[in-house]
Amino acid sequence: MFYTKSRAQEFTKLPEFNLLGIDDNYYSNDGFNQYENLGIVFYSNHCRVSQKFDDLIKRMAKLFAEKNSILIAVSPNYEKSILPDEKAYSEVGDSFQEMKIRARLRKFNFLYLYDGKDQDLAKKIGVTATPHAFIYNKERKLIYNGRIGDFNRVNDLKASDFFETFAHKTDERDYFLQTKVFGSAIKTIEDLKLADEVRRRYSEEKIRVSHATKKKIEFFLTHPSEKPKLVYVWSIGDDENRENLLAMSSIFKIFRKRGLKVYTICVGTNLLKTKEILEKAQLSTTNFLLEGRNFSPLAKYHPNEGNRITPFLALLDKKGNLLVSHSGLFDPLFYKIKIIEALKEPEL
Repeated sequence: MFYTKSRAQEFTKLPEFNLLGIDDNYYSNDGFNQYENLGIVFYSNHCRVSQKFDDLIKRMAKLFAEKNSILIAVSPNYEKSILPDEKAYSEVGDSFQEMKIRARLRKFNFLYLYDGKDQDLAKKIGVTATPHAFIYNKERKLIYNGRIGDFNRVNDLKASDFFETFAHKTDERDYFLQTKVFGSAIKTIEDLKLADEVRRRYSEEKIRVSHATKKKIEFFLTHPSEKPKLVYVWSIGDDENRENLLAMSSIFKIFRKRGLKVYTICVGTNLLKTKEILEKAQLSTTNFLLEGRNFSPLAKYHPNEGNRITPFLALLDKKGNLLVSHSGLFDPLFYKIKIIEALKEPEL
């Protein structure tokens, strides 16, 4: 454990703030005056370390409430500055609307406030990475500044300096505890230039489409690989092409560095039109053009929803076995969740 104790004269007061919560209400300092202690956790949706402590934060929110105190979370990232592959361990990014989705999916039992646009509170407190936790006592003087808990014992309250500080007579402290923080660097508007440059490079990647035979398709889909495979089967005339292909492009850019294999298979014969549509979607995946008479290797992955052959999306495991498939317009959030599950490595 790395920590320091500072004397009472170095106490700092809670800065003024006024932040929007995911319930669409604004919250400021005065709104918490009735509570003995105020715990603040700076949390990022895309941050793997933040996610590790989801359950611990929810447990601590209940324990704070039992002592007439409150624990809140604050999201501090300028979401447009987050690189696509930095979201590869999260089903959502860090926008305000995605904060609402994360809170619903993870059943958050605490207030979740947005500080991503101006990062006003994060700057005032001096937060540079997430997760980062603070406790302010009844006088709103700082008594804890540091990590949430032990990354190797994420569900252990006894291993949490944050909780231990809260649990032991916060009103009698003549010092505050500070521990080292480990996590993901906060993204600011100054990081937008790099993110835009990465997106520009992605947009300039060459799009290739190759003719496929029945045998070639069977090999790519059934040959064992180290990572799962996502396969989108479509035709030029499908009404859902624009939404589906843009969603595929986003998914590919997010999960490509984690090794997800992504294939698009256009059923038809018009190579130029197929390439044109894929270029508009910036889909530099492995793209095939397959004549309809060679469709049979794909039939076993079709979800059999309705009478249409295309479009449909299928997620396969490493051995080519079907995990899930849908026809028509697909839900990107649902597939991100399933992809993260499929990419998950076993705990050591």
